[in-house]
Amino acid sequence: MPESISNPRLGRFVETRITGETVRAFMSSPLPPEPTIDVQALLERLSLAECALERLDGITLLLRR
Repeated sequence: MPESISNPRLGRFVETRITGETVRAFMSSPLPPEPTIDVQALLERLSLAECALERLDGITLLLRR
């Protein structure tokens, strides 16, 4: 994950000191995100991704023989 995240919807890095060392942790934003994700706008892309995964699964079946 990149060191600098410009989108606060994703989360943020938090620094703390433990036993004299500074450590960093990525803290994701709580779910569900605000504003909510518009799934309707993603349906076409999700469908294309699902088709690609099905083709990949079919090819792996052929390769196992």
